[in-house]
Amino acid sequence: MLTNGSDGFTTVVNKKKRSRGGIDFSNMLTKQMPTPLDGVATANYFQALQTMEVKFEAIDATVDKKYGIRHHVRPVDVKRPEALKSSTESAFFVEKHHTKIRKAPKPSPVVEVTESMISDENTALLNTLVDRLEDADKRVDDISKILGNATNPDHIMKKAVESPLAFNSALSLKMAASDNEIEELVQLHMINRVLSANKPDEDTTFATKWKKFMGKSVPSKRHDIFAACSKWWQTTPKIFELARFTKALSTFELSLMSIAPTLFTNDHWIQYVTGYPIEWIPAHHVRLLHPNTLLRLLRSELGELCMAHWREVQWQGHLFDELEELRQLEGHYPADESVLQLQVAEDGSRVDRGHERRQEERTPGHLLIDNLLSKYALTCVQETKFADRSHLSNFKFHLESAFEHKLFLRDVNALLDRPTRGRSNGVLTVLRSDFPGFDSAMNLTHMTVPGRYLVVRVTVEHAPVYIHNVYAPVDKQENNSSFPV
Repeated sequence: MLTNGSDGFTTVVNKKKRSRGGIDFSNMLTKQMPTPLDGVATANYFQALQTMEVKFEAIDATVDKKYGIRHHVRPVDVKRPEALKSSTESAFFVEKHHTKIRKAPKPSPVVEVTESMISDENTALLNTLVDRLEDADKRVDDISKILGNATNPDHIMKKAVESPLAFNSALSLKMAASDNEIEELVQLHMINRVLSANKPDEDTTFATKWKKFMGKSVPSKRHDIFAACSKWWQTTPKIFELARFTKALSTFELSLMSIAPTLFTNDHWIQYVTGYPIEWIPAHHVRLLHPNTLLRLLRSELGELCMAHWREVQWQGHLFDELEELRQLEGHYPADESVLQLQVAEDGSRVDRGHERRQEERTPGHLLIDNLLSKYALTCVQETKFADRSHLSNFKFHLESAFEHKLFLRDVNALLDRPTRGRSNGVLTVLRSDFPGFDSAMNLTHMTVPGRYLVVRVTVEHAPVYIHNVYAPVDKQENNSSFPV
């Protein structure tokens, strides 16, 4: 069992009367900065996604109160506006492939994403069928023992995935008991988050990461785990503050994954509720969420439904008070500094701010956008060298994410599913939105020579302006016949 200070935390007296919590979070929160969408989503993807009409409904899924009060939050009345059916917005999603975490090879159109949301409404209904609720009651005792005794968080996460209904009941019983078991459970979950944040592109077990960083196997007693980690949270005052913040949000994360499993496990629902991209902290069996993502969810309708559930089970304590305070405050944490991860110091392992982001490979297309196209109002490129239609699609996606523009292209290979000739051809013209006459820009197709020549016309103050883009590595005779003046 935890004793005061054995886990690295002691009761902190907050001298400000405005808060019942143990720490003043308002000093740590900052104004939210816009999130760059390059390589993540097209410019208006999140605005388009949030035009979906959805209601969230909390169902009392309790069968027998001796197995704990249980609620199930599900999406209902999911409707898609007609305008979304023709939207070209899209986003990349992250996928789990066995022990590796990778970005999907292709962006998902918002039309497909919203189809999944509509389908999820029906799937969520299955979770509250009578036989599933009765089956969940049979699992509660076993899960309660694991929540109270397991030292490996992977075993806990496995139960949350296998039977979120039973997990929700067991968690409710721990909260209602008002003893140290919920504190221990949350502390263990936070330790799991810290270890999982190291090398987030690798989905390895908790036991593997613990042995790698601590040099020994996972202890069989929770007290020994907490004692081994107690110094982590006291590295600096800032780390201590972030650890308290993370511990409170860890409670919310455990509740959310069991009370609203359909919403928690699908990134498109997290995107819909928060309006932001999703960053993974991949743990074994499940992916965990960035602190700022959890904070946005806590302040949403989903957070309100969780608070109502906690009040019904009569959960009390500083964690509840801190979550209540975080719901009322404004601002977020710096994205890179708010994820606690383990670093190896000369005197042993310690927790530090920041986490290793999964770096996306900077392809020639990325470099072209970053170093050339984004810097000029007009750019003409010769010898584009697109491999095929898929290559062009990915390039367009990254360009859409970078800035508002118009793109005109003549590259034979970009029209084909597979290239049938060499890649030494193609002309491309890109206009940034601040170019004069941007809205009037159009391609004069009757003047086009495939792969070699295109003309774009804009109208500036009622006068036509022609932009010629020529790629002509040919002899003089062919040049004269192909490009007459």
